[in-house]
Amino acid sequence: MVNIIVNLLIMITIIFMIHFLIFDYSKFFMEYKPFECGFENMYWLHQKLNIHFFKIGIVFILFDLELLLLVLSFSKFMMLIWIIMIFIFFSLWIEFKSFSINWTM
Repeated sequence: MVNIIVNLLIMITIIFMIHFLIFDYSKFFMEYKPFECGFENMYWLHQKLNIHFFKIGIVFILFDLELLLLVLSFSKFMMLIWIIMIFIFFSLWIEFKSFSINWTM
């Protein structure tokens, strides 16, 4: 069984290396460049991440996990659930105290 897996990994590696040696990527270079009315785009393709939305997303995930733990509260996991709930409460409290969650612009 192990011999088969090792042989498959070697074959995959060889095929992968042959692909990169034979295939010419230079002809597809222009496909990945932005095209707007014939002019070169002066801006970076990706927008920078807004930290405000990142923090709101993290808070949403934390409270989503909290809701999940409230629904799945079995007697065996009650201590773990309370520890996680306390962690979520204190992390939200720290964010409010540090003014990380500020809804005004």
